[in-house]
Amino acid sequence: MRASSEVKADTSGNTPLPFELAGASVSINGHAASLLYVSPSRIAFFVPQNMSQGEVEVLVISRDGYVSRDATVINAVAPALFTASGDGAAQALVLNGNEPAV
Repeated sequence: MRASSEVKADTSGNTPLPFELAGASVSINGHAASLLYVSPSRIAFFVPQNMSQGEVEVLVISRDGYVSRDATVINAVAPALFTASGDGAAQALVLNGNEPAV
């Protein structure tokens, strides 16, 4: 990935997340993934809804046309709150979605 700097998608909810950001795109088993963040060394994206569990092919294409291909495994998840103690019973670790993480 050769983005000149980091680029973040608009997460205000006013527009849908892009499938291309800073010239980069990601697909999982041929389905476009919505992008959140792109930098020269990292891409953050959402796995498309209704993706089957199991091994999938992840394809990343850069602005310059470079293609990175690899496989990963998608597993089912259960939404949960992360807690300070890690057992789900203590105070929740909460982050304001509009503020950068520290």
